Amino acid sequence: MHPILYGINYQPACINKLKNGELKKLPDGMHADGNGLYLRVRENSKSWIFRYRVNGKLHDVGLGSLNDISLAQARFRLKEYRGSAAKGISPIIKRKSELRSRASGMSFKEAAQACIARLQEVRMLKSDRQAGGQIEQYYRTICEANLR
Repeated sequence: MHPILYGINYQPACINKLKNGELKKLPDGMHADGNGLYLRVRENSKSWIFRYRVNGKLHDVGLGSLNDISLAQARFRLKEYRGSAAKGISPIIKRKSELRSRASGMSFKEAAQACIARLQEVRMLKSDRQAGGQIEQYYRTICEANLR
């Protein structure tokens, strides 16, 4: 077992305790489904959490909102994170890499050029022209610094 993720394979006595019909009615608090999957309920927000222990310290990884992710999807994601943890990949690092990969994939240069082009497309007011110039100036400063 990976030393950093000590305790990740702990199996609780009960798993799949939560039921779809009761999710919307749960009071505030952390509601365990088993295997480290929790539904965190706060006032009007409900989100899925994978809770695990590393060297005695608790860590929480957000899996998404109940509005976006069903109970079945949360359980599936939990299996993926636990599988990665068993291979020695931190669930937090896995989550961050997933979030980065979901980004548009644009480089800074592409994003700056798209922004400048969009400003030129629309009928620009004086402040828009100034903003376009500032973005272009900022872009050039960064690119020149990276070329040195």
